[in-house]
Amino acid sequence: MLYEKGIVMRTIVIADVHGQLNLLENVLKHSKYNQDKDKIIFAGDFCDIGDQTIEVQEWLECANAEIILGNHEIAHMFGHSIRPYDYRIDSEPGLVQEWRNKTLSGIWKLATAIETPSGDDILITHGGVSTLLEEKLMLRGLTAKQAADKINTRFLEDIRLEHDTKLLGPRNHWLIYNELLSPVWYRPYTEWWCEGEPEDIMPCSYRQIAGHTPRECYTKEQLEYLDKIEFILIDPYQGGRMNIPGYCLYAVVENNEVNIIESTNPRDCNKES
Repeated sequence: MLYEKGIVMRTIVIADVHGQLNLLENVLKHSKYNQDKDKIIFAGDFCDIGDQTIEVQEWLECANAEIILGNHEIAHMFGHSIRPYDYRIDSEPGLVQEWRNKTLSGIWKLATAIETPSGDDILITHGGVSTLLEEKLMLRGLTAKQAADKINTRFLEDIRLEHDTKLLGPRNHWLIYNELLSPVWYRPYTEWWCEGEPEDIMPCSYRQIAGHTPRECYTKEQLEYLDKIEFILIDPYQGGRMNIPGYCLYAVVENNEVNIIESTNPRDCNKES
């Protein structure tokens, strides 16, 4: 976040628009996005499901958005199975190779951080970071930015190795495919499909923003706890609400505050500032 001449830049965090440009546009209208003053971080999964993947990518890049990879982008880049999978993307000349190049060059990453005036910074990934990954990569004691840098360094090493040798594969690539270790697959409270101790399943100590898991997947009590520890979930795919005109779900970071914002009212997107 920038602090120039006393002006605070808002950071708008969006995730999981999945090839549907309207979900992106709804956020921009509702938040009164100003390209000169606001920054966008996209926390993964701009492809599959909808048929506007290219348009979404183009808009994000034109807006100088920081793009964090989701499990769907990674699946296309390395030919791994995922559902739903839009085969039209693979047939678009040069598109997937472009994604690989951006990843291999470190332009697209696995994690980023927002620095705040208080120093209580915010870690952003597609799925979130668990206490188990915090332990494995020895992130404890690092700032959120240092943690993001360490995750990205390890990710780049593994991705380059897989690109060159094709030896890792989904089962061996724990940073990308393990449900408790991977920042693109992790979900808190995953006892029902992961083996792990309760302390492994929960988010690590950083304030976090993530997509990947719709909020309706959790009980009211679980959501209250996640909100209390500031593990903010912004995946908009909830019970068909993403099909409501004007629907949006996103986070805004300003000063030290993180606010999750949801609107199901199309009129909210059309109000004048």
